[in-house]
Amino acid sequence: HDQKLLRGHDMPISAMAVSPSGSYIASGQEGTVKFKGRASPIFIWDSVTGQKLTTLKGLTVRVNAISFSLDERFVCGCGEDSMLYMWDCSSGEVVLSQTFKSPATTLMFTFQTRGRQYISYDIVVGYGQIVTAGLLQYDPSRVQWQLKMTNFAVPSAGGLMRKYTCVGISPDRASI
Repeated sequence: HDQKLLRGHDMPISAMAVSPSGSYIASGQEGTVKFKGRASPIFIWDSVTGQKLTTLKGLTVRVNAISFSLDERFVCGCGEDSMLYMWDCSSGEVVLSQTFKSPATTLMFTFQTRGRQYISYDIVVGYGQIVTAGLLQYDPSRVQWQLKMTNFAVPSAGGLMRKYTCVGISPDRASI
């Protein structure tokens, strides 16, 4: 019964993620009354000590989904405010933000590829009945990260309404 309580949230926790190595835990909450605009912080915790390492801000109303990149360089969060934020894990700095047509419910870093100078990251985001594949790449000419989204071609459901709530990767990592 070696349990640790991670204390810091003042509202119900609405999303959690564990980093690929298991070293970190990210937890997001519903909007707090302690900050303007019903801010919904994401806390990053050391999974061994239980110490809160940083607080990531930007999302409001409620955190819907959180994902760590495979190399644990980035953490990404989506909220009920239809926003996606990506933070640098080492500094807590926002490296990218993007708005969707509706709140995202599914979020997952899936692959990463090493180029000549920079690593590019594949990410899957689902919102409503749409699932998109994103490619996160560093653009040295603009000195910033860019996320290009492409909708997945999902077969029709015969008149049924789909709502995506999770993403899975095949064991051989060949398909999503």
